[in-house]
Amino acid sequence: MWAERYCVAHCDRLISPSQAMFNWLRCNEWELPENQSLLPYVLLNDESAPAAFHEPEQGVIAFFGRLETRKGLKIFCEGLKKLSPTDAAAIRQIHFVGKEGTCEDQPARVYIKESLAALKSKIHIHSTLDSFQAITLLQKQKALAFLPSLLDNLPFSGLECVERGIPAMAANVGGFPEIFPKEQLFEPTADGIAEALSRALQGKLTIGTALYDPERAKKGWIELATLPPPAVPPHSDTPLISVCMAHYNYPRYLPWALDSLERQDYPNFEVIVTDDGSTDPQARAVFQNQKMLRDGRFRFFEKENSGPGLTRNFCANQAKGTYLVFMDADNLADPSMLRRFAEGMERSGVDALTCHFETFAPVWEGSKIPPKRVFRALPLGQVILTGLLENPYGDTNMIVKAATFQRLGGMCGTREGIEDWEFLARLALTGGTQDVVPETLFYYRLTPEGVSRNSSKIRAQKRIAETYKQYGSGLLPEFVDHMLIPFYWNERPERAYSVFIRQGIRIGEWLEKIYQRTFPSGSKRQHFASWVRRCYRRLR
Repeated sequence: MWAERYCVAHCDRLISPSQAMFNWLRCNEWELPENQSLLPYVLLNDESAPAAFHEPEQGVIAFFGRLETRKGLKIFCEGLKKLSPTDAAAIRQIHFVGKEGTCEDQPARVYIKESLAALKSKIHIHSTLDSFQAITLLQKQKALAFLPSLLDNLPFSGLECVERGIPAMAANVGGFPEIFPKEQLFEPTADGIAEALSRALQGKLTIGTALYDPERAKKGWIELATLPPPAVPPHSDTPLISVCMAHYNYPRYLPWALDSLERQDYPNFEVIVTDDGSTDPQARAVFQNQKMLRDGRFRFFEKENSGPGLTRNFCANQAKGTYLVFMDADNLADPSMLRRFAEGMERSGVDALTCHFETFAPVWEGSKIPPKRVFRALPLGQVILTGLLENPYGDTNMIVKAATFQRLGGMCGTREGIEDWEFLARLALTGGTQDVVPETLFYYRLTPEGVSRNSSKIRAQKRIAETYKQYGSGLLPEFVDHMLIPFYWNERPERAYSVFIRQGIRIGEWLEKIYQRTFPSGSKRQHFASWVRRCYRRLR
């Protein structure tokens, strides 16, 4: 849901095949872009105009669509059972045309035969036909097609009926009212279907002029293709960026990290390097040596050990830049890192940006971009609900407005290696804005002595839970529905009830259990999560 909302909000032009979809987005408070186009689907048939509607054979009806509950199979069968004896006797053939799904936890074929046992001799099920074969069958049988889908955007089954001249009646939902005139619509209930069937069987059906016009749809897509691409606003500002680097016992890696900053293609930056009380004599010597070698853009400080979070705060307090970039002393910056970060901040106006990054093993010796990578990390951004259980925001190697950083009080002083996660979560929960540059802008060294590899995952998660409890308590119902219940599938159902419904939620204790258990296989997890969610909704 978050990813689709993001795509809609940030696209250059939003295209919907139906007004119903635009209405749904607005009713659900999605952020929509300024440029919007209503363009129905195009089937791209060779015919220049729709075929003339054939006169339906009296008493021959067809269910047209996937044979499943969502497409209205259940209410269609219930509607048939509500027909009067006279109307039921008027039925000569009932064709079910569509790929087989399930209905009421049964294969569709079994459900149809059991539900309509009284009409068994008149039923014909066609579940293996492709689209062309299905249309040909409806045309050959001169059937009246019923499209009782419970929810649809702009269903292709409706468009195919219009283009191929198949008389049809459809549910008054979604995009159907944009395809068929109102006299061919019915309410998507068993009673609505029974009333529509009765009219058809009594010869009272009127086939009106379709509202969907294939030629107009084709013309709209052609016009869209000729529009010029959106203009990208020019960018020439080069605000001062302060790179904040905490150093602790990294004599081997610090010079390479600073070399990568010297190769930046962005002209206006400073680097604040702070030694956090290194205990290795070689590390202290290398630090002093770098202090002598680097030019005036590089400033060096020393302090007593307090951990990476507070050391980064110390660097930020010495910074003069409009923006702060935090970089670890064992990582390497891509030559375009500061430029791309600056462009992103200036154009987006957000408070912070992270980026994609690639990891590499520590055995590599050199100061330029490492030739062999282990994996690429692709953070998503401000996915607040997911951020309780894992870090979707990004790495410490971020850019943030200096004023925003100071407003939030900097990074936390924990030594669990989650300062970036906690800071970005706090930014999101307090109304700040952030995004991700979808490019690899730095290279992350996987070292065995890294803080995140040598700290307690339980304590780290507790710290994140405390942040969410303090700043995001109003999100608790959403956490229950979308995150906690799906993840709590390792307990017995009655235990899940007790924790989530009767006793409330204690996030810290729950998170400890998550890391003390071994999850079962994926399919079992998903099945149990769905079961618990359904039970929870019924109880609520």
